[in-house]
Amino acid sequence: MEHSEDRLSRLERLPVEVRSLILSESDCIATLMTTIRASPGLWRAYSQARRSITIRVLLNQLDAHDVRDEALLMMEIVQLPLMDVKEFKNSYIDDFLKPGQRFNVNLEWSEIITINKLHHTITRFADTYSKTISDTTPNPSVSEMGRIMRAMYHFEIHLACARVHPMFHLAQGPNDEVAIANMDGVLRKFAPWENEQLASIWCFFVVMVINPG
Repeated sequence: MEHSEDRLSRLERLPVEVRSLILSESDCIATLMTTIRASPGLWRAYSQARRSITIRVLLNQLDAHDVRDEALLMMEIVQLPLMDVKEFKNSYIDDFLKPGQRFNVNLEWSEIITINKLHHTITRFADTYSKTISDTTPNPSVSEMGRIMRAMYHFEIHLACARVHPMFHLAQGPNDEVAIANMDGVLRKFAPWENEQLASIWCFFVVMVINPG
């Protein structure tokens, strides 16, 4: 049944293109889903461009903590085929960590869902981490939380790379020197304070595994 014009809110009376743009300005996928369920007019606007609106909101969500590149890089890494040592070095150290690297934002639904779930997991861990590092600063600023989340993304990226090369598993063997050299090549891409954060994140997760309570 069509709603009469006088019962529509001012927002619902806007052209569908304008409503789509308004929805695209959200910076939270959960908020977007709640919004379109609350208004038939907004649902119709969303249904005409579902994927493009959802991608825009996802990018806004990542940009709120300045972790867009890290999240898209993670998506690129996990989709790589198994690589040998040379391919690992060329594709990750030299290409993915190159300043100004641009990543594909024309994401498929499966990629949108994967990135959104990963981001929520990292957000939850970052919140827990921020509450454990200092009793004097229980509420970090947005920029401070962004730094914590970027460090966690970097940690996840390293773990994803470990599936294609034993960069963290330096067992005795002929590839030890290559593994150490590749790890050194990765760490040299980051500032010293970023490497300190990586070490801190590693300790945080070790403690969580040893003492999850």
